[in-house]
Amino acid sequence: MSIAITAVKLILNLIFAVMKLFPVKDRVSLISRQSDKPSVDFLMLQKEIKSQSPTTDVRVLCHKLDGMPGIGYIPVLLGQMAAIASSKAVVIDTYCIAVSLLKQRKETEIIQIWHALGALKRFGRSIAGNRGEGRSLRLARVMNMHGNYSHVLCSSRNCFAAYEEAFGYDESCMLEGSLPRVDLLMSACYRTETAAKIAAKYPQIDRAPGEGRKVVVYAPTFRMKGDIGGALEALKNEMSGTGNILVIKPHPLMNVKAENSRRFIVDTDFSTMEMLFAADVVICDYSAIVFEAALLTKPVCFYAFDLDTYAGSRSFYLDYEKDMPGEVCRTASEVKNAVERDDFDLERVKTFADRYVTCREGATGRLVSFILQTGK
Repeated sequence: MSIAITAVKLILNLIFAVMKLFPVKDRVSLISRQSDKPSVDFLMLQKEIKSQSPTTDVRVLCHKLDGMPGIGYIPVLLGQMAAIASSKAVVIDTYCIAVSLLKQRKETEIIQIWHALGALKRFGRSIAGNRGEGRSLRLARVMNMHGNYSHVLCSSRNCFAAYEEAFGYDESCMLEGSLPRVDLLMSACYRTETAAKIAAKYPQIDRAPGEGRKVVVYAPTFRMKGDIGGALEALKNEMSGTGNILVIKPHPLMNVKAENSRRFIVDTDFSTMEMLFAADVVICDYSAIVFEAALLTKPVCFYAFDLDTYAGSRSFYLDYEKDMPGEVCRTASEVKNAVERDDFDLERVKTFADRYVTCREGATGRLVSFILQTGK
């Protein structure tokens, strides 16, 4: 495979060299393989760039890609290459083939903002060679995984070491700042409006406080291997006897089939971040959503039914059982008991947020100012 990739790399670099013969424009390109639709972070960046610099052209290129690309990905790749070749700055939120595999202009600023706050489970180069979750070391080297970045956005200096390991850059390339979505998390108006939309969609959530019920949101992370079906069913059964409303927010790559009822909801209409606004308690596992929940000072507990297996295949940057800002539960029964006791340590949650997300107010404006200045 490495020989084939090397040959393709040579051909693509020849095409890219021709593209680079044309002058750079006053353009910023936002490129993602996370989804076919722009993330809320990209939409906020696009709007703020046009606000700060109305003449700057903003290109948003989003195409979901899971695993290695096939022939059908070539038009997408060529489009990304053309955008990069003509841009003064490029912003990405995950690994981008057109950025890392090709020889970039020295003057092109490439900023990796990643798609999550903080640093909990290992990712990027940290898991290269890990058969459970990561790419092979050989493939990572051939693909120049996470190469060619000018800067890497990181939500706290306390996460720098993790990001340096994950991306392969030293502290001089780290940019302390938060994702644009943090501005929404900090906006009381946005939180109120979104909660009202959720209540309109799910009237049982709106009625919960008056009925003395809690809205419990469970947001499991995606697992490359393993099925959470049994664990989910156990949690549903345990919570059914409490009178509380259990809302499941599956990862976009997960397929959870279940019929909604008065006390059980599988939501696909709102983002996980948005559903946090309606939550009285948040159940996490290994997802970075814990950092967003902590910013909202939400009571949190952790349903780590497969902790030993997951830690063995993925592992963490933090001491999971020691550093998480809530009770780590191994069974659905323990989760139910934690929710029912309602003795969450919110000071611990606030301390966690303060440590791992240090830049909050005006996150979008600061990031865009940096993008526009470095791209001059």
